[in-house]
Amino acid sequence: MNQRTSEASDSAASWTRYWQSGFQDTCFFADRAFAVDQLWQDLFSELDSSARIVDLATGNGAVALKAATFARDHNRAFAISGVDYATIAPAGPTSTDAELVASVEFVGDTDIANLPFHSSSVDCLTSQYGFEYARGDLALAEAVRVLVTDGRALFLMHAEGGAVHEASAARLRRAQGLLRKGHLMMQLDDLAKALKSGSKSRVYKTQQRVEAKVAAAQRKHAEIPKDDLVWQISQESREILAAIPQVAGADIAARIAHIRAEVTAYVHRLHAMLKASRSARAMDELCDKAQSLGCGTATYTPFMVDEQQVGWSFSARKS
Repeated sequence: MNQRTSEASDSAASWTRYWQSGFQDTCFFADRAFAVDQLWQDLFSELDSSARIVDLATGNGAVALKAATFARDHNRAFAISGVDYATIAPAGPTSTDAELVASVEFVGDTDIANLPFHSSSVDCLTSQYGFEYARGDLALAEAVRVLVTDGRALFLMHAEGGAVHEASAARLRRAQGLLRKGHLMMQLDDLAKALKSGSKSRVYKTQQRVEAKVAAAQRKHAEIPKDDLVWQISQESREILAAIPQVAGADIAARIAHIRAEVTAYVHRLHAMLKASRSARAMDELCDKAQSLGCGTATYTPFMVDEQQVGWSFSARKS
């Protein structure tokens, strides 16, 4: 396995963990969720009633399910598919309306640079913070290939230096702090080893260190949002400490190993998010490439929330 293939496999695995946890969206701005419904409502309202829609890098189907909701509410007969490189099964972990989930064809383990659709068979392509993770030119060429003449693409994409980019960078720094030598994750690893050793004195001493690291992390990050990974791991650490008298050491060690895997995958995802963010120059190049591939129009505009940019809205129409 070459390095690129290995990195792609690691990326798919980290996103598979995320989507299988039941999340719908991937982004936050000023540490809160923001609405994008109007962007997609406006698009869907312009499509023919029997339009074929494919959502690229769909995850758990945030946009695909918006399309399904619109179709149901407005008596449309959209044919909707969602494609993702990760292993996805939205009907499992989510509490979404089962009828809506069943109305969407979800295709996992699929690179959007190699779509399983015939040429000129799709009326509309969508993507919400996903297309930019793919292999640029190849994914764009595939997008244009599958679109019908006059077919549309609308992608919401990460903006380099935008509010989501900055919030993600801050969260990444805090998550990396958990993994540094001597910090909380390493202390949890030491606790797992102590529990496996069966030494009560070693367990007690390690417990004290974990408690001290949790308290230090919470003091240092007192002002951060409570959905941040630092707070989540701190809370889980306290639960682990409280469980030691009642739960087998092997079970606690397994839980700690799971936490480390989650933190590592989280760091990987945020690295990928920052790397995927596009500058205005990169968006210019994307538009030029789309036109060279056969799009009559290709434009982009900043996507704004509360007067701050949270992404780019990229729109193209095949000629």
